[in-house]
Amino acid sequence: MENQKSSPIGTSFAMAAVWFATHSGGGFATGNQEVNYFVKYGWYSVFIPLFSMILLGWGHRNALVLAKDYKTYDYKSFCDALFHPYEKYFSIVFELGFIMLIVCGVSTSIAGSGALLKSSLVIPYGVGIVTVGTILLLLTILGSELIVKVLNLKTYFIIVTLLILCVLGIQMGAFNFQHVFG
Repeated sequence: MENQKSSPIGTSFAMAAVWFATHSGGGFATGNQEVNYFVKYGWYSVFIPLFSMILLGWGHRNALVLAKDYKTYDYKSFCDALFHPYEKYFSIVFELGFIMLIVCGVSTSIAGSGALLKSSLVIPYGVGIVTVGTILLLLTILGSELIVKVLNLKTYFIIVTLLILCVLGIQMGAFNFQHVFG
């Protein structure tokens, strides 16, 4: 099989699409995340999400540089390099925190999806969470390449949906920005 190289722009776009899709969950789709974390700050809320993502990207970049410099490509060796000379204690704290973060994120996603299926398609909540949990389990079992493809499709879907909503909003008279920002 011939090894195909992709262009840097294509690779960058694919990485950005996956990153965007992983951050665009139920809170983003319903507007709940924006209201709770950004809108309450008034007109500053136009810039705060951008600043938040730049700060998050900077943190991820630093983690990748640390992993490259110390050749740490698993969490155990990454934690050891990150928390040296106190890795004996803080590596365990990091692992527990990371596991809790994953469990909370996945369970929130499944619960939100179950509630959405119940409210929009009148599917019982229990059936919805079992269905979504099964789909996530199958995606996880089938590997990261499939997950990247699914997240890329999710990004395209979200972008098209947002463009449609923007057009509909403009048609409804959304250009009253002074009132919106007030």
